[in-house]
Amino acid sequence: MGKGKGSFDHWATRVAVSRILFELKGEFHEQIARDAFRLAANKLPGLYEFVKKGDPPVMGITKLDGLSIEDVTRPRKKLPLDEAASRIPSSS
Repeated sequence: MGKGKGSFDHWATRVAVSRILFELKGEFHEQIARDAFRLAANKLPGLYEFVKKGDPPVMGITKLDGLSIEDVTRPRKKLPLDEAASRIPSSS
């Protein structure tokens, strides 16, 4: 009478966003690597992106090509409260 739970079916782990999962080095054509990763991504859950060394950095889905983090995080337009507050004269 064994107390084992049996063999494993699968392994699972959490992977953070913008984490590099696979890295290749050597002399081979880029299209072969893209096809290999496409086939591997079909067997793995989630969404994956093929990146090359020298590509611009990414913040979320925005590529920071010539942009700073401050440019990306600043509001694109003024909020309605800020506009209303600027029209009200200060009573001091």
